[in-house]
Amino acid sequence: MTSTLLTAITALAFSPDGASLYSSGYKEILVWSVPQSKLTRRIPGLSGRIRGLAVSPDNMTLAVAEGVPGRSGVVSLIDTATDARTVLADAPDEMLCVAFHPNGQLLAAGGTDNIVRIFQLATRQQTTKLEGHTGWITGVAFSPDGRLLATSSADGTVRIYDAATFKEILQIPQTPTDPISGLAFSPDNETLAFAVGGANEHSLRLWRVANAFATVDPTRPGQRNALMQTRPFDTGPCLPLAVIFTKLQNRPRPIAACADNTVAVLATNGGVTAKLAGHKDWVYTAATDKEASQFASGSGDGTIRIWNAQGRTLSTLTPEPAQ
Repeated sequence: MTSTLLTAITALAFSPDGASLYSSGYKEILVWSVPQSKLTRRIPGLSGRIRGLAVSPDNMTLAVAEGVPGRSGVVSLIDTATDARTVLADAPDEMLCVAFHPNGQLLAAGGTDNIVRIFQLATRQQTTKLEGHTGWITGVAFSPDGRLLATSSADGTVRIYDAATFKEILQIPQTPTDPISGLAFSPDNETLAFAVGGANEHSLRLWRVANAFATVDPTRPGQRNALMQTRPFDTGPCLPLAVIFTKLQNRPRPIAACADNTVAVLATNGGVTAKLAGHKDWVYTAATDKEASQFASGSGDGTIRIWNAQGRTLSTLTPEPAQ
């Protein structure tokens, strides 16, 4: 007998052209036609819950972070044409996030073992391990220009690395607060946003990407501290679980997926400008297409909503349980 219970949506990723949307299922990935609002196929055979998805810039490869809590984790690649799967790495616990470099040659992945792994796609080999964080890795993102890698963690920090050498440049914020659940670069490469949520703070914090390239005068000890400054945007009752950017009138706008069942739209100069309703449970994840002209949100209620940049619902997708 087929279960009627819907699986919480914990990961989403658009294809670069915005025509396809990949969503998490239990031990499977679902592929949707965005223009038709229709499920086109399922990719079965995964090991557990899907926590992170990313599509390569050439649209040929889907990266997956998956696993079973407390038992195993996997980073894998799936050929988008054939659905053939290649395992890149195994871990003792869940893997949570993945991101492709804009040149398509590198993949970053993080999980519950506090390690960020860097893979060379040409050889399918792990080339670097970044072990600075002391908590789960909740987000990895390369800057649009490919010069930086940012990583977020439950330890309350974001670390900024040179993406050519993977040497750490900065840790932000200067004073860690609550756990950070995700991060995203703005499409104009000017801003990094990360979601902070805990007992003391519900906010999106914004940081100027240009600070990573500033020259520090060693005779001015306060200068480095200034480069670590972030600007918190209070999200009120919204405990942010993920963050993305969309664009409105060609200006980037931060979007937060919230534990109050809503999607919060913020202005880049501060403040929540809209709360998008429709989901009936926590909104765990969100994704935007390459042009940031539409975005999707995934919820514990088992549904996916696709929105335009103005925040109007374009479609609601409800995956049926696998037969």
